[in-house]
Order: sequence, then C-alpha cells, then structure tokens
Amino acid sequence: MNQLSREMLECQISLGALKLAPGGKHAAWVVTQPNATEDKYQYWLHAAHLESGKTFPLTAGGGENSFCWLDETALIFPALRREVDKKAAAEGEPLTVFHRIDITGGEAQELFRVPLRGASALATVGDSVLLAAGYESSLPDYTELDEPGKADYRKKITERKQFLEGTERRYRFDGLGYINGVRKRLYLYHLPTGALKAITGPQLNVGELALSADQSTLAYCGEVPQRNGESATHGVFLYDFSSGQTRTLLADTGYQIGRMALFGGKVHFWGHLYPDNGARCVLDWVTLSLADGTMEKLPQGDYTVTSSYTSDATRLQGLTVVATAEALYLLRYHRRVSQIYRYTGQGAPEAISDASLKVNFFDISGDTLVCAGFDRLGLLEVFDLNGGAPKRLTDYTASLAYTPSPPQPMGFVNSDGIEIDGWLVRPASTPGEKLPAVLMIHGGPHSEYSDILLHDAQYLAARGYAVMTCNPRGSIGRGPEFANIVGKYGTIDYQDVTEFVDHVLARCPDLDIERLGVTGASYGGYMTNWIITHSQRFKAAVSQCCVSNWHSMYYVCDIPDFVRAEMGGTPSEIPEEYHRASPVSYVENIRTPTLFLQYDADFRCPIDQGIQMYNGVLMNGVEAKIVFFSGDNHTMIMTGKPSSRIRRQEELAGWFDKYLT
Repeated sequence: MNQLSREMLECQISLGALKLAPGGKHAAWVVTQPNATEDKYQYWLHAAHLESGKTFPLTAGGGENSFCWLDETALIFPALRREVDKKAAAEGEPLTVFHRIDITGGEAQELFRVPLRGASALATVGDSVLLAAGYESSLPDYTELDEPGKADYRKKITERKQFLEGTERRYRFDGLGYINGVRKRLYLYHLPTGALKAITGPQLNVGELALSADQSTLAYCGEVPQRNGESATHGVFLYDFSSGQTRTLLADTGYQIGRMALFGGKVHFWGHLYPDNGARCVLDWVTLSLADGTMEKLPQGDYTVTSSYTSDATRLQGLTVVATAEALYLLRYHRRVSQIYRYTGQGAPEAISDASLKVNFFDISGDTLVCAGFDRLGLLEVFDLNGGAPKRLTDYTASLAYTPSPPQPMGFVNSDGIEIDGWLVRPASTPGEKLPAVLMIHGGPHSEYSDILLHDAQYLAARGYAVMTCNPRGSIGRGPEFANIVGKYGTIDYQDVTEFVDHVLARCPDLDIERLGVTGASYGGYMTNWIITHSQRFKAAVSQCCVSNWHSMYYVCDIPDFVRAEMGGTPSEIPEEYHRASPVSYVENIRTPTLFLQYDADFRCPIDQGIQMYNGVLMNGVEAKIVFFSGDNHTMIMTGKPSSRIRRQEELAGWFDKYLT
C-alpha cells in the first residue's frame, strides 16, 4: 500500500446530519473518517455549545451514523453494541436498539429497542419518536408472528444472502443493494408505553417527508410506479398526529420529488416532472394547498435547492430545506455560489448567508442558524451564522496530511460565445520544467466542479501532474438551458472540454502537449470513452464506472428513466440516437492505452459498460487493462472501502506514470 495514498485518504474527515437542539442552544452532527487498518469507516457524534463555541465528541463507539434530538440536552441514536444483538441481527432478526446520551456528560444508555431492521430516529413528536425503517413487503409482519413464524422469517432473510430474486423492475438500486419487495415505512414509538405503531402501509415506499413547525402534521410522499416500473412518481400524504388519521393530498403529483417542506398552509416540494419534459436537469419548485391539493409552480430560476459541489471531500448529507412558522429557509445554488435564502411566501427569496461561504447544508431553530460549508481550501466545517460574520466552530482541515495546491481559475469563452468555468491544479515544479497534465471530467453530467478541495486532483498533483477541470455544457448550476444536452451527448459537451484543453495549453506553455491524460467517472467515464473514440491527442486514459452503450445501459442500470430522459426516448423509440451517442459504436477508432476501473456492486453504470469498451480496445491491438473492485458501488470514489479507494488511486496514477512520465 502506497504511504502517500494511505495518508491522503485517512485524513479525509467529513461530516453530515447537522441538527440544532430544541431551543437552539446546542448543535450536533455526525463525523466520519476512513480507517485503512480496519478497512472501514468510523462514525461518531459531535456537538457544540453555541454560546461558548465549544465543540466536543459525544460518542466513541465508531458506528453512530444517525441521531435525532430527544430534548434540549439529550439525543438518541441507533447502535447494536451488545454481541448478542449483533449476532441476532446477523441471523436475520429485525432489530434496532436506540440509546440516549446527554450532552452535559455521562455514558450512553439503552433507551428502547424495536423489531425493525436498520431503523433511524427522525424526530421526537410529543412523547413519541418518529422512526423510519426498511420493511419486507413480501414477508409477513415480524411483530405479528409466533415463534415458529419468526424462525421461518429469519431463515428466509438469511437465505437472501445466497439467493436473490427479482419480481419488480427496480429490484436493485445502487448503494442499497437488492431491494426487491423492500419498502421504507414510517412508525411511531410511544416512549411511556413502548407501543410501536406503523403509520404507513406495508406496500407504500415512502420518500421525502416534512414536519410542520408546530409538529401537528407530517407530510410525506410515496411512490407511484410508472411505465411498467421504469421509475416512480410520487403522491403526497398528510398524517395528523392528534387523530392518527392519514389523508391523501394528491394521489399522483406527476413528479419525482427530491425535497419537501410544510410552510404557509402548503406543501412545498422540488422535483422532476415525469417524464422530465425531455431533460432530467429541469427542477421545478411546486406547492400543494393543504386545503384542496391545488398545485402551483413557483419561479425557480437558474437555481437548484441543494449543494451541487462535486467533491470527494463530502460523504454525508444534511438539511437543505427547513421550515419555521415564519419562513421557509432553503439552500440555493448557482454557479459555484451556495447560499441560504429566506422565503416568507411573498416576493422572491432573500439571501441571508454570505456568498463567500460555500454552504452544503444547514439547520435553523428560532433565531439560531448553523451550517456546514467551505470557507477555504480544505474540509467541510461547521459554522455559527448568528451575529453577522460566520463563526467557524470546527477545524477539521487541520487534520489534512498535506497542503492542498490551490486551483487556478482557467475560465474562457468557447467558440459559441459561452463562458465556460475551469481550473488548473498545479504540482510543485521547478522553473522551465515541462509538466504532464491530466484532464479530469466530472460525473452527472448534471453536476459541476468548483474551486473547493478535490482529493483526486490533489493526489495526482502530489504525484507530479497538472490537473485540468471544467464545467462543460450539461453541467448544473447555470440553469436548465445550459444543463440540457438531451440528444446532444458527445457534441457540445465534447466541444467544450476540447476547447478548454486548448485554452489551458495556450495559457500554460509549461504543460507538455505530448504528455496528456484524461480520466473521469460515471458521465466523466462516458466522456473519457467518447474522447478516445474521437481523438488521439491523449496518450493515456482511465475510464471509471463508465457508460459505453446507451442501449444496454437502459435495460441493465437502476435508473432507466434517466437514460430515457437524457437520450430523448427509449431505445425502441429512437434507436439511431442510442447508436450515435454510444462510444462503443466507434470503438474501432481507439488508439489510446486505456485503463477501465469497474465496481461489481455498481448498479448505476454496471460493469458490462466497461467490459464492452475494454474488449473493443483489445480488439484494436491497443494496450488495455480492466480492474474490478468487489463489493463497491457507483459512489466508490467517496464511499468505497478504504482499501478499494487506495487501490483505485494507485491504479489511476500508475497508469499515467506508465505512459506520461
């Protein structure tokens, strides 16, 4: 194992799930860090006393990856800490144990246990806790079985480790594994009596949800299958805590909902209209009246309601929409600027955080506002936003084992008169030295690069490479028109990355035009494949979890609706476009030595995509190599096993070392 790879991985602390306690005097969040020795990620809960600014760890078990506040000073989290409980769960018993810990001191104590697999605590509502858990809809309810029935249930769950079946279109999903028959279900656990009550049905798969500010009402969306299960839109439902009754607000919104809030007598949600009006990049802001379900679309402009930063320095997520009784707070992102906005229901949302702070997620309680974001070239930090300038509460960046090389702006105007953003990360070098350079292409394509920390770019720079990154058309953060490349894959996006490389080389004569490499993952892997089938300027390529054949991609991947939307139809409807936009259609043109990195649990861009290109390159008599990583999914660059992430970086750099140095 390369020591540089290990050191640069193990210092990658990340955080998520930032939440304020009731009353806003304390905040807590989840911290995670790779552990190469044990080949896993460790998780802890950290907290802050906002008046003093003091931060401190709450737990030390290494597995506490979710929580909710129980009251102003105590929170609850799930963890199997007893060996007997771990053994029972491993043998198929649905079990989650929740613990209570007080931030004023003391050890965590078991609070309650429920017969649910992988349950999480979402919120405390009165004297009950709102829970979410996976439910096996194809099996009987475990809580209603006698002992022989429970034994049979556990046996069937254990057998699924060896025998998997699919009866639904979406029988597997990237990062979740095989999910045939599994539904997300909501429950209420009554703390005084220990009663557990399911508040959603066994067949409904719950998506996003939101509590009203007074905690009287829960809004949630549930899946409505479309096109023979190709995807699902969402209906919206309301649960009244006092009566225990559920009301269908709208049986099918026609949208795939991604964010939700309750504010001003309406459900606010953000989502894609199915079948996307031809572009997955179109995100609408929609309201539903609580009175009658009337739907209204609000002006969204060129903003998204989430942080779109492409960075391997962020592994976890947090809140991007929060409603209070007075206002709706939302994270809005536009062209490298991510700010918190306040919306009162009148006029346009107003920015309330400084543009210099790149916010990833936040929470608000009363007058207290905290967020996680970037204020420099480093790791994600927690900030107190009360009282003017942001006050940084943490300094995880101090743990970095290296000094990052700052990205230099390399934006330019392309031949169509459109400004394209880009950067160059330089290695340490001596005057007059010619440097090998690597073009790194982001995924998506509806994502984007910025000037924040990219560990991959810093790793290659530490190995002596200049790294070029840019945001071609198709990238998000500049509105739907810029992001829409439906029917144009491999055309204007290819034009932009090609002209960007020309621009950088013209500005930087110390970059060696004879030693250029290209790499990317997901869409970046697609574009890497496209480049090597349409150009020979790059002397080496590394294509990661790629797309090569849109036709087979549609029928094998876990998001066929995305493929249909981005291509502009199904393979049977527009076969010519599927052929034109597929790099494998031009594989005979490849003369570039290419490494393919594929992950066998990647259901987003399955391994057959890399295999097709790999075999095509070999048939041309060109050197190629393919490396399969076992058990890792599509987001391996950020969430893969530490050993896999280290090996991936070493394979990546080793291939470029072979051909560019």
